[in-house]
Amino acid sequence: VYNGTAANQSAPTDDPGWDAVGRIFIGTPDSGAATAIFLGNVGGYGWFLTANHVNLTGATVNMGGGNYTSFDDIAPISGADLKVFRTNTTVSGVSPVVLASGTPAVGSNVTMIGNGRTGAQTTWDIPGNGTWTSPGTDADGYTWATPNVKQWGSNKVLQINHSLGASGMCLATAFDDTDGVGQGSLGDSGGGIFYKNGGDWELAGVMVSVGRVQDGTLYGSDFAGQPGSTSVASITGQPDNKSTTFSVQIANYRPEILAAIP
Repeated sequence: VYNGTAANQSAPTDDPGWDAVGRIFIGTPDSGAATAIFLGNVGGYGWFLTANHVNLTGATVNMGGGNYTSFDDIAPISGADLKVFRTNTTVSGVSPVVLASGTPAVGSNVTMIGNGRTGAQTTWDIPGNGTWTSPGTDADGYTWATPNVKQWGSNKVLQINHSLGASGMCLATAFDDTDGVGQGSLGDSGGGIFYKNGGDWELAGVMVSVGRVQDGTLYGSDFAGQPGSTSVASITGQPDNKSTTFSVQIANYRPEILAAIP
């Protein structure tokens, strides 16, 4: 989410793979339904990775200045919210990502890239009945709004090896008020979490869901009373309670991802 500025909408100076992150849309490009990541050209086809819950029926992938509309060999990855698919042509002018063979440690710096919602900064009151009202002074964050925008943000790994049910084994990042910090929103599904391993950028995670961290525990849902389509950056008196992004750990499923590409 971002607050109406054009910041972070082009590749960062230390680029983890900006061009390899594409937009999936159905209808118009501004719909920005989801995100896809380029794995490379093999066998005369371009291969991609996204979240398994992303709908590819009638979809277009925009990447490297080209639009791709025909998808085959769609292969869900067992035990995770991931799938591999291909186009019927190669993708030109884009370097593929490198799949991480290990998960970054807690506290590691990561860069998030996706096609999530835009938004506006918001504050809330949280009265005794638990119903959040805006404006207020008890909490702050963002409301989500269209259009979707490809953007990057920085973050740190909050937790790893979190089992998120059918989504698989995930790492988590948390939102806060610091300029440039990323948080997943609608449209970021399939987006990348990049980690610099030594001097090389690797794809360490794929964004699949959002939730919250509350009193040190991760949950796959919003805070009680939190309005829909919002992200919470801080709550007064509860500095560790905020929205989180869950990303499937690539290292756990790397063999299956590679096996899906003949």
